Amino acid sequence: MHRLVSLFDAVAGLALALLLAVTAAGILTRLLFDLTAGGLDLLLSDAVEMATYALLITVFAAMPRALRDGPVTIEVFSRHWPLWLTAILDRLWSLLFGILAVLLAWRYAGESLTLLARGDTTQDMQLPLWGFYAFAVVAFAAAALVGLSLGFGRSGRGER
Repeated sequence: MHRLVSLFDAVAGLALALLLAVTAAGILTRLLFDLTAGGLDLLLSDAVEMATYALLITVFAAMPRALRDGPVTIEVFSRHWPLWLTAILDRLWSLLFGILAVLLAWRYAGESLTLLARGDTTQDMQLPLWGFYAFAVVAFAAAALVGLSLGFGRSGRGER
């Protein structure tokens, strides 16, 4: 499970780095454009779309890590609960999220096939849109695997 989460961590890190690079490049090229009164036009026409899809990949790729490390707990309530109750609630949360992730993977798979059949592309860069949906399928499947293994397994949250 650790390797799977680490793989998605790497994808999320790369997508986040791309997002930051595109944003920084967009700001710098806009600054150069303004400082030269339009004389130096290096503007990235696809920057908004690149940033949008990089953010999408970052969020989806981070799901297995977020699930493995658990949701935010409100200790005002949970610190007074017995450990067995918090353990049961952790497992229940993992199972429910795992089931939700299975359903989302299934729905994204269907939509991915529809987009592939129609040949839909992104607006500016004309990238095949089904690829982003297919990545969501893989990310949700990984999150489902993490959630279900935490819910049914013996390992606790945050174990390496």
